[in-house]
Amino acid sequence: MSDKQKTAFLVAAAMAILHNGKRYEQNDVIELTEDEADKLAIYIKPAETNSEQREQAEQTASDELTAAEQVESDAEEAAAETSAEEAAAETSVEEPGEEAGEEAGENPKSSKGKNK
Repeated sequence: MSDKQKTAFLVAAAMAILHNGKRYEQNDVIELTEDEADKLAIYIKPAETNSEQREQAEQTASDELTAAEQVESDAEEAAAETSAEEAAAETSVEEPGEEAGEEAGENPKSSKGKNK
């Protein structure tokens, strides 16, 4: 790259900068040569082209969609597990109560009345 060729940079400083008598606000695009860019390196960063910005936005959107799908999938799995655990818990709660009453020679209805 020759010294005369200019490249686009983005003003990244927390405040405006003054370059060659012109004020550049934060996030303004400034075209600089390599030497100028070296001198202002702490105040600027390379500007992204439109295609780079579009790719970055698409990647971000894709990542967010993937994360949302994962959360939805996890929620469905958790709901299915909870339903299965509740069904198993209801089955296991009823069986021991009935077996205990039968072993003691009691009527299941009478054992439920005594538990109240």
